[in-house]
Amino acid sequence: MFNILLEIFFTLIIFATHATGYYESDALMTILMVRTTIKGISPIIAAVLLVVIVVIAFSAVYIWALGRLEAYRFALERELWEARFSSMEDVVVEFAWFNSSGLYLYVYNTGDIRMCVMDVFVNDSLVARDLDWCLNPGAGGLLVVSYSFAPGDSYARVRVLTSRFTEIVVEVYRIEG
Repeated sequence: MFNILLEIFFTLIIFATHATGYYESDALMTILMVRTTIKGISPIIAAVLLVVIVVIAFSAVYIWALGRLEAYRFALERELWEARFSSMEDVVVEFAWFNSSGLYLYVYNTGDIRMCVMDVFVNDSLVARDLDWCLNPGAGGLLVVSYSFAPGDSYARVRVLTSRFTEIVVEVYRIEG
């Protein structure tokens, strides 16, 4: 805005001097020198503003990208950590059967870390959730799940899901007596 007003002012002075022929005045030369000096500073100010805008823009992009990279790094480290622990988890179902009173699984932890059973599925249907039944390394135990099977069922497919999402699939048969 100031530049436009200054430009209009100097244009009026130049037209006035052309009309009167008043070029040799020291005052006019001073005004013309000021006009050229201001024009010389304008590209410098524009360049400085451009540099400032570019630096701010790149700083914003850098901060955004750094945040995204940290989030990806954190997620990758977490997945690696979980993969290491889940590879240390090893579970064996030694005996499995069902009868009219429920489902019985003898589970043995052969891994290096504590194992916790969270969910049990029978024929792809969730029958027990959030059990939080745990075994220390080298220990075994009988997991009893109360579930009423149909009277004619003699076979079922059981999936056991641990807290580290290790899945154990077992085929069980009816044993009465």
